[in-house]
Amino acid sequence: MQLKFFLDNDKLVRGLSYGGLTFFFMLLQITLVPRYPIFGVSPDLILSCVLAAAMYEGGKFGAVMGVAAGFVIDAVGSVGLSLSPLVYMLFGYIAGICAEFLFRRGLLFFTIAVSIGYFLRGFVTLINISAAWNHYSTGYVFLRVIFPEIGLSVLFSYVIYFFFRLVAGKFHSSFELKN
Repeated sequence: MQLKFFLDNDKLVRGLSYGGLTFFFMLLQITLVPRYPIFGVSPDLILSCVLAAAMYEGGKFGAVMGVAAGFVIDAVGSVGLSLSPLVYMLFGYIAGICAEFLFRRGLLFFTIAVSIGYFLRGFVTLINISAAWNHYSTGYVFLRVIFPEIGLSVLFSYVIYFFFRLVAGKFHSSFELKN
């Protein structure tokens, strides 16, 4: 009797490839990006990684990657555990389902998903700032923190998109990657 290995090698290689790329951007977000803030804020690179992987691999993969990336980024890059695993999981799952069943995978869908994701994440940032520093006005927080963070995150997400597209091109047939 022969025991079967339950994890498909192709899925393992995909997971390690996307995970390695996400880990690279995670290291950038933790080490390099905070040292050189632009307009006083640092972009979030990890949500773009989760959305890009979910776009190519589907909702389940996006949800698992969102939870893993959220826990790691909270563990090493912030003060403590927050809502990042839950938020990244939901965004990854929804983006993956939309890419599988509703929209065509590509730069337009990625731009829409990232814009919506960062806009909603901006409200999470607003809640965190309101809870921690209630002496700042909402208008000040929007103009000085949330809008610059959203803009920079969307701008940097295109770099992430092209890296993930290169990796996805190794695994997917051409019909999924046509633009």
